[in-house]
Amino acid sequence: MLGLNRLSFFKVSLLFVFLIFSFGFFIVRLLVTSPDFYLILNEDFSISSDIVNFFNYDSLDSSKYLEIEIVHMNDVLDLLDFWFMVFIVCFVLFLLVLYFCSYRDILIGFRISLLFFVVLFFLMIVFFDRAFYLFHRVFFSQGGWVFPYESIIIQNMPFVFFLRGLIFVLVFVFLFVFFLRRLIDFKKNTTSL
Repeated sequence: MLGLNRLSFFKVSLLFVFLIFSFGFFIVRLLVTSPDFYLILNEDFSISSDIVNFFNYDSLDSSKYLEIEIVHMNDVLDLLDFWFMVFIVCFVLFLLVLYFCSYRDILIGFRISLLFFVVLFFLMIVFFDRAFYLFHRVFFSQGGWVFPYESIIIQNMPFVFFLRGLIFVLVFVFLFVFFLRRLIDFKKNTTSL
């Protein structure tokens, strides 16, 4: 099989980083459209159906939500849709890499990216408050993600809601990584090293 070049494992690991990262957003995009997701994460279930409907491409009622909340939710939806497209592109690229690259380069790239994500996820869980803040500073740099305590979004989705959501998404990411590893092993079993 062809290798990409001498640094192909680095390029493959970068692809895996984007693939796994975008898969996390892909899962969030799927989950936020389901009322059951909110039931699992919030025992009090104060999420109104308009949040679920919004993520199914409905609009938020401007008489109930602050303008900054509506703008932020639209930004969130745009972000999730963008990362969904990144996931599709990365998965197609992964299939091409799986076909054209050597098993060795793919496995080394996979292990490097896996190490990166193990460290990242550990830090995200241990320092969730800092990770949450940094995430919002990076993806919502205009500052439209800080709401008054009385806002509907803060009341319906408190900080612990997002921590539980992260853990929930990480379970799906772990399963996806396992699936990727099975595909890599399939390549090993069908080709020679």
